[in-house]
Amino acid sequence: MSSKSVLIALSVVGIGGVALAGSHQQIQAILGNVYLQSTTPGTVQVGHASITGTFRAGQVLGSSASAATTPIVGNNTATSGISVGGSFSSASTAGKAVRGTATATSGATRGVYGETRSTAGMGVYGIATAAYGIGTYGIGNYGVEGDSHNDNGVGGRFYADGSGAYGIYSTVGSNSLSAGIFVYPGTNGYAVYGLASGGTGPNSGGYFQTDSTTGRGIFASAHASSGVSYGVYVVQQSNSGYGVMAAIPPASNGYAIYGSGGAGGTGYAGYFVGRMTTTGTKAFQIDHPTNPENAYLNHYCSESPEPLNEYRGTVVLDNNGEAWVKLPNYFDQINKDPSYTLTAVGASMPGLYVAKEVSDNRFKVSGGVAGKKVSWRVTATRNDRFVRTYGAPVEQLKPRQFRGTYLQPELYGQPETKGQFYAPTPDQAPPLR
Repeated sequence: MSSKSVLIALSVVGIGGVALAGSHQQIQAILGNVYLQSTTPGTVQVGHASITGTFRAGQVLGSSASAATTPIVGNNTATSGISVGGSFSSASTAGKAVRGTATATSGATRGVYGETRSTAGMGVYGIATAAYGIGTYGIGNYGVEGDSHNDNGVGGRFYADGSGAYGIYSTVGSNSLSAGIFVYPGTNGYAVYGLASGGTGPNSGGYFQTDSTTGRGIFASAHASSGVSYGVYVVQQSNSGYGVMAAIPPASNGYAIYGSGGAGGTGYAGYFVGRMTTTGTKAFQIDHPTNPENAYLNHYCSESPEPLNEYRGTVVLDNNGEAWVKLPNYFDQINKDPSYTLTAVGASMPGLYVAKEVSDNRFKVSGGVAGKKVSWRVTATRNDRFVRTYGAPVEQLKPRQFRGTYLQPELYGQPETKGQFYAPTPDQAPPLR
């Protein structure tokens, strides 16, 4: 063997140190260093080696029985620049440049373990430079697991800056239950937290989509069988924003919001605290009594420029042609300015009149025919604590930010962009690959 040879393809074994290649004569010339051998696996040696040139071998095996020893170490002492402690490559179309195997069948083992001590470092960094490549790929009960023990740490962080790119892309087989599951075992946190940090534009903290004809873009369920839980809980911080914005196409026969339940109990399909209004008509809708399978029946609410409460009933007049009409015991507390309608039943009563107006939740009818019936109706202005506190405005200026817009711009020949509630539809997510 030539004394100048530095390219040797043999198995090299180092115990407790780093294996080195060089000619037999070169290695032996340095007392205490390991040397190359012509047989495999060769004799175990303990020592040191130092190379400044290129070292190639068919296989390099580092082995140690000590838990405190790292058989193979790569170290780059540069303190700046993109320095690399070790570089591995594979030219195979199905190859693995680095493969780590933890052979123990129990315990918290790691096939590959990465660590960083920098406040901006990354324990393991994967990058795919080819289109549709995968920077990091994991297979197992947990394909990829991230763990953070810092107070404000993040167990996993994913980043994408390409057009139409995804920070996280998760897909499962058709027999699987979910493409992603997030669990928070605490009492005051979030299993999923989405943040769109852009200060302007119609960005979204979360985007959900279904392509099924019977699908749900979002399905939320509160599983607790007791307590005041919420399937969906929405909070709006802006003084001119909307807690929930739901929209359907103008010519759609669908429902922007649909609520169901409460018919058999004391609950409600919809419950609102505060004012409620609509630009259209207000009605109840039921299956048509004479054609319930094929038609609806709509009945509409009366409209008024003031909030009104209405009470009605019948009363039989006494021997003097009079009667006291009793109203609910709360009438005086929630009403003011009552008006009356009296209708004679069974006989003409041209002298019928209200003898005494409402007081102590009752009023008196006189001038009728003894023993006959009178149909009565009282309409009063609502005057409960809510109305006394917040009022019931009729004509009002639009808030400054809505001036120059319309509730329904199409009624005035204006484009939809002039609508007070116009909101550009968020860009649809790019098609999944």
